[in-house]
Amino acid sequence: MPVAIDAYKQRMGIEEMFRDCQTGGYDMERTSLKANRLINIILLVKLAYSWAIFEGIELTKKQVGKYVFRRQ
Repeated sequence: MPVAIDAYKQRMGIEEMFRDCQTGGYDMERTSLKANRLINIILLVKLAYSWAIFEGIELTKKQVGKYVFRRQ
């Protein structure tokens, strides 16, 4: 696979993660937390996000997407 296409795929995954953490679900920008509390909530969101990604991968492997995934 050409290097440019691989880099673009990685970038799109990162863009989706940022969207999810900002206005797409976790809404981190509106928490108005500072210092340690912000770090703690970021760690919790990272754990939740990682769990969701791993679950999505497992569901994709099981080919049950039409029953579980939301429509786009």
